[in-house]
Amino acid sequence: MVTQYPLVLIGPNGDGGYLVPDALDGITACFSPGVADNSGFERACIDRGMRVSMADYSVDAASLDADVDPRRYAFVKKFIGAVDDDRHLTMETWIADSGVPEGDDLLLQMDIEGAEFTAILTTPDRLLTRFKVMIFEFHDLHLLWDRSFLRFAGAAFDKLLRNHVCVHVHPNGSGGVDRRSGVEIPRVAEFTFLRRDAAEVQGYATRFPHPLDHDNGLGRVLPLPTAWYQ
Repeated sequence: MVTQYPLVLIGPNGDGGYLVPDALDGITACFSPGVADNSGFERACIDRGMRVSMADYSVDAASLDADVDPRRYAFVKKFIGAVDDDRHLTMETWIADSGVPEGDDLLLQMDIEGAEFTAILTTPDRLLTRFKVMIFEFHDLHLLWDRSFLRFAGAAFDKLLRNHVCVHVHPNGSGGVDRRSGVEIPRVAEFTFLRRDAAEVQGYATRFPHPLDHDNGLGRVLPLPTAWYQ
């Protein structure tokens, strides 16, 4: 969807940067599950005045530059998942433990290698609606050909779209496209959502890739297949 907010690039012009609506004013905190070597997005959020919370069991620390004030971010060595245990943390517990004041607008950037569907389905709507802007890197989308996965993933998308609108989709070039019967499905794609109460929907987006979209690893920007928006 196109809204009153133009899309802007937050983070590096390459892998680790994301397009978001220019609606970040008033957002006090960013939650970023899935920590990689490149934390340019998280650094950009800190530079905008947000406090950043990161979580990932597969690494021992956040990869932020030494000049970043440690009071501006927190890291927990756990995966975001469906239960609270030694290796996992639910979104509900994570947000509650963060100390972010109730009622503050939040930002979510999630890249957790396929666990995002479970995380969405196990997070209460009242918590998801705290996020004014959400960015997900959805994995294994080629499995949408499978009826069981389609029902599972479809439930997650239906839940997101109850209170948010999708404002951008960008296939990750490193995953390529699965083609069957004339239909193309990107294996991995970045989706950006804006909360409905902040969005004045002006119509459907029809220009893909967006001028600010960037290469994720193929050496070229992978366009969104036309079947996804025509």
